[in-house]
Amino acid sequence: MTEVATAAKPSHALRFLKALETRMAGDTAVRAALKRSLDGTIEHKQAIYPYVLPLLGDLKPYQQEPFLLVAALYALYPTPLDREKPHHFGRACARLAANGESKGPERRFKSLLDTEAADLTVPLSALIRLMKSKQIDVDYATLLSALQSWSHPDKWVQDRWAREFWAPSATTETPAPALA
Repeated sequence: MTEVATAAKPSHALRFLKALETRMAGDTAVRAALKRSLDGTIEHKQAIYPYVLPLLGDLKPYQQEPFLLVAALYALYPTPLDREKPHHFGRACARLAANGESKGPERRFKSLLDTEAADLTVPLSALIRLMKSKQIDVDYATLLSALQSWSHPDKWVQDRWAREFWAPSATTETPAPALA
């Protein structure tokens, strides 16, 4: 396996994403193919293999799925990859929910937390589209790392995201009462 694809650490995910970004640079056909793969058809998914699989080394197909999904999401809404402070997807969803009057983002987020790994494409792409419309950055390296552990029996990724989503914002003016 390549070093890029073996670990769930954001630094490895970041190297993968930077390699993908280089591959997409100046080639609109690559970006278009990646975005089309979000429709769920096997033909469109297979069309991205030449662009993504060479970056993954000898990962087994079930290990490749998070990379394929995040590659397509990144093509849908590329945001800066270099971050001083990484943030989890729950925090980005909280910013999305706080950015509007609708309860739609919160409903979508709750539904996402209950989604099986094989079915993540639709809810994630819907949330990414909303984030794009509100210009809310996504930390794709951290997202990729989280998706690699999505099916863990302890559901620690979903727990972390939920805690970040419903935690009081650092910019809240009224402090929450202290618990005794």
